[in-house]
Amino acid sequence: MRAKPLSKERLEEISVKIAGMIEEEVERELGRAIELTEVSINMQDEWPYSLNVEVSVSTKFDVKDLKGKLEDALEKALRKAAEMLRKTEGLEELI
Repeated sequence: MRAKPLSKERLEEISVKIAGMIEEEVERELGRAIELTEVSINMQDEWPYSLNVEVSVSTKFDVKDLKGKLEDALEKALRKAAEMLRKTEGLEELI
């Protein structure tokens, strides 16, 4: 089953919401170790929708020590985002 097409405005809203979810989860997981977090979301506006995420974290600590925590935070945030998309838009992951 194919979902109805989403407007560019709705895709933008979704992208902003997902970026916020990612930033929140990264900050929750890494806490005070973070100096700066940048999240970039690119969601294609054609079916099937594709979501590309880039996260940049600046820290004064050794990145090797934080890598696992960062990966965990990203996995949690993306699971939450997938659940939100399923519930609110009727979209399912294809991977």
